[in-house]
Amino acid sequence: MTVSAAPSLQKRLAFGLTLALVVVMAIQWGVASLAIRHLTQAYVQSRLSHDAESLLAALDPTGPQLNPARVATMYARPWSGHYYRIRVGDTVLRSRSLWDADLTFPEDPQGREVVITANAPRSGSMLILVRRYVKQDIFIIIAVAEELTGFEKNVLILQVGFACISLVVILSLLILQKRLLRRALQPLDAAGSEVRRLERGEVATLTLAGAPLEVLPFLEAINRLLSTLQERLERSRQAAGNMAHAIKTPLTLLMQLSESRELEEHADLRGKCVAQVERIRAITSRELKKVRLAGTQGVTRSVDAVRELTGLAEAMRRLHQARGLRIEMCLPQEIPMRMDREDLLELSGNLLDNACKWARERVRLTVTDALCLQVEDDGEGCPPEHHARILKRGERADDATAGQGIGLAVVAEIVADYGGRLELGASEDLGGFRVTVFLPAQETGR
Repeated sequence: MTVSAAPSLQKRLAFGLTLALVVVMAIQWGVASLAIRHLTQAYVQSRLSHDAESLLAALDPTGPQLNPARVATMYARPWSGHYYRIRVGDTVLRSRSLWDADLTFPEDPQGREVVITANAPRSGSMLILVRRYVKQDIFIIIAVAEELTGFEKNVLILQVGFACISLVVILSLLILQKRLLRRALQPLDAAGSEVRRLERGEVATLTLAGAPLEVLPFLEAINRLLSTLQERLERSRQAAGNMAHAIKTPLTLLMQLSESRELEEHADLRGKCVAQVERIRAITSRELKKVRLAGTQGVTRSVDAVRELTGLAEAMRRLHQARGLRIEMCLPQEIPMRMDREDLLELSGNLLDNACKWARERVRLTVTDALCLQVEDDGEGCPPEHHARILKRGERADDATAGQGIGLAVVAEIVADYGGRLELGASEDLGGFRVTVFLPAQETGR
C-alpha cells in the first residue's frame, strides 16, 4: 500500500510566511500609496491657495484687470500646467496658459471653497481650487488649477520602488526563514538518522539526549514500543526453545522405538509411529518458524558474522575431529550482517554440518559480503535431479548417511523468511556439493 507523503513542515511554513508577507506588504503598499497621494494633493492645494491669494491681490475689480507685474510668468506661458480663471460679475479673465481652452468647475452656492480633480486641457489630470471673494464690495470667483502629471509620475516611481523593496524584503525573509528552519529542524534530522541506524541494527534504542521537547515524547514512545516488542520476542523464543527441548527427548525415544526389531513384523504400526513423530516435528518446526518471523519483522540487530562464523567453524572441527576434516574459512575482515544471531548460526550450522557429513577431507565456508554465503565440500556431490527433493523436510538423497533430512529444509525456510535465494550446485574447486545463500540487499542509510 502506497501512502502519499504530506508537504514538508518547511514547505508549509514557507507558504504560510509568504502568504502573510504578501498580504502585509500589499496592505502597506496601499496605505503608503494613499498617504502619498493625500500628501501630494494637500501640498498642491496649499500652493493653489497661495496662488489664489496672490491673484486676488493683483486684481483690480473695477477694471476688471490684473497687474501683470504681480502675476507669475507661469500663467503667461501656454500649456505650462498652471491655469487660472477669474469671474468678476459678467467679466471672465483667463490665463494665457489655457490658450483656447477653458476651466469648467462647479460652484458652491453657499460660497464655500471647492477642490476638485478634473481632466487637464491636454492630457492627464489637474487639481482645481475654487474660492469666492469680496473685494471693494464686488463678488469675485477665482479658480486656480495645476496639472498633476509630474506628481503622478513621481508617485508611480515611489510605488514601483516600494514594491521592489517589498519584494526584496519578502525574499530575504524567506531565505532567512529557510536557514532558521534548517537549523531548528536539525534535531529531527538527527532523530531520522537515529531511526535509520535502528533499522540497520546498529543501535537497540533511540538516543533521547539533545532531542527537542516537541519530539522527545515521540522518541520515548518508540523506545517503549521497542522494549515491549523485544520482551515479547524473548518470551516467545524462550517458550519455543523450552518446548523444543522438552519434545526433543521424547521424539528421539519414539523414533528409536519405531526402528526397534519388535516392530519389524508390524510395518503398518511402524509407519504410523513414524508419521506421528514427523507430525510432531513439523508442528514444532512451524512454531519455531513463527518465532523467527517475529524476529525478522521486528528490529534486528547487526551481528558480527566473522566472529560468529569463526566460532561455529571451530565447534564443527571439534565435532568431526575423529574424521580429520579440514574446514577452511574465506571471510572478509568485517561483515556487518543485519540478521538475527540465532538464525545465522542455525543457517550456517546446518550447512556446515551437512557438508561435514558428506565431505572426504575438506569443507570450505566463503562469505564475499553481507549478501552472499557459500558452503562447499569435496564429497560425491548431489545430482541436479535430487536438488528439489533434498530441500523437503525428511527427504535425503542417500539413506546410508546418518541424519533426519531436515537440515537443508531448515536452511531453505530461514532464507525464505529473509526474502533471500538458495542456490544448489557442484563445487568447481572441491568437486563436491555447493550451497550458496543470497540475502536481499540491506539498506545502509539514505
